[in-house]
Amino acid sequence: MARPSLSEYDKKLRRTISENLKRLTSNYTQQQLSEMTGIPVSTLSGYFAQRSTPNAGNVQKIADALHVQKSDIDPRFSPKALKSESSYVDTNNLLEDSRFISLQRNYNNLSDADKDALLRYMEFLVLENKGR
Repeated sequence: MARPSLSEYDKKLRRTISENLKRLTSNYTQQQLSEMTGIPVSTLSGYFAQRSTPNAGNVQKIADALHVQKSDIDPRFSPKALKSESSYVDTNNLLEDSRFISLQRNYNNLSDADKDALLRYMEFLVLENKGR
């Protein structure tokens, strides 16, 4: 079964991360970055080539190795994305929504870092939708 097409948001996110990584690592090879972070070269290559999106843990490893903020690499960690500006969620029907129930059930199986990343992503989506 083929993977679903990437959303425009995901395409833009991958492009931004790739551009940021290229800018921040211009003095390093991917092999060197791999040695600095412990992330396989094949995984890093996917980030640079916009084939994959780094998880929160790998963004942190790269940021630590390069001595930069996570937001310098991934815009999902920028103050704007992290700040929820008066976001409103209609909870009247939320507990009856099967999608929410599934999300809640799966949320409990995530690591703390992945829970944080998911919440930031949700806040980012709320902010993105406000601009539409």
